[in-house]
Amino acid sequence: MRYVIIGSSHYLYYILKAIKETDPKGIITLVERSSEVAKVLASEFGVASHSGNLLDPGTYEKIDIRKTDVFIAASDSDALNIRLIELMKKVFGVPKVIGVVNNPMNLNEYKRSGADHIINPFYTIETFIKASISSDRWIKSSTPELFGIDVYMNRFVKDVVFGITLSFLKSAVKDLGSDVMIIVIGRDGDIIKDPMYELVEGDTVMIVTPKGLGEEAIQRIVNAIERLKILKTGVDTGVTRL
Repeated sequence: MRYVIIGSSHYLYYILKAIKETDPKGIITLVERSSEVAKVLASEFGVASHSGNLLDPGTYEKIDIRKTDVFIAASDSDALNIRLIELMKKVFGVPKVIGVVNNPMNLNEYKRSGADHIINPFYTIETFIKASISSDRWIKSSTPELFGIDVYMNRFVKDVVFGITLSFLKSAVKDLGSDVMIIVIGRDGDIIKDPMYELVEGDTVMIVTPKGLGEEAIQRIVNAIERLKILKTGVDTGVTRL
């Protein structure tokens, strides 16, 4: 496949690494305003380079942009990235255009730009911090939109006293179909497969569903746990945590 990348931001190394590992024979071209910068980067990363006015369609005509399979806008300017996305989709019809967000406040602008995929690194940071410091609460994890899934995580601490098993969790969502997956990760990092395994403090439950079904799956599990608490204690806590 053919790839064109704009931007020498600190994400560039990881973008190139991902492409080369996934598509070793892929043809990669870096485009920069400065010919000197373009040549230095091309030499450092072992890819082709081109330079010119980044908003001039002629710059891209010279590298046969219409033959490009994937265009990645990863400059350190969201305004530039968004204009490039619009140029690639509306003028050149590049099949897959990806934008890398610098400031999450501009996310809606990216969504309106026509990008096929938007990478928001800050969402990953937010999710990780929430998952690290929270317990007994469902946290929605970040996943690439192209996967078409919802992923939620919960690190169980207090609720384990009620005898929650993997089988119990699966039974709570069985009516939603076989596409809903529940994974239990033990506090030591092992994936639990025994359906009768009973959660202990520090275990993490991960739920994967088709996109849009996650909240319903979580609500069913929350309700099932509340019913279990009533059976065990005779007390209706009435607590719903999403």
